[in-house]
Amino acid sequence: MWPNKGKGSHGRLYFGDEFTTLEDRKKEIGRDLLAKMCADLKIDPHDL
Repeated sequence: MWPNKGKGSHGRLYFGDEFTTLEDRKKEIGRDLLAKMCADLKIDPHDL
């Protein structure tokens, strides 16, 4: 995985060919957002 700076406070996180957008790279994310991001990246959150 590698982060990429996006527009403003947004960032983009890539995993292979998949990516997800981080709305604010400085804030902690919640459980629901983590689940959505894992679905976007096609990974199991239990593997983290």
